[in-house]
Amino acid sequence: MAILALMLSKKFQKALEGFSETRASFQGLTDSLSEERIQEWKRQENQASRHRGMFSRSMKSNKKNVLESSLGLMV
Repeated sequence: MAILALMLSKKFQKALEGFSETRASFQGLTDSLSEERIQEWKRQENQASRHRGMFSRSMKSNKKNVLESSLGLMV
């Protein structure tokens, strides 16, 4: 059990190091962009999230309709 804990501790430490490096890279990228570009990307991200939410609800509704019609179930 101690070996497992040591292994997990080492993996966690490597993950933290990787996170720090990645975060620094992304911060450098963000700093090099114009504020307008950042705002445009945020707008696109929000639009995609809304679209994904509508798609998800649509798929659930469609699944329910298919189950009800093909199996005669009330879901």
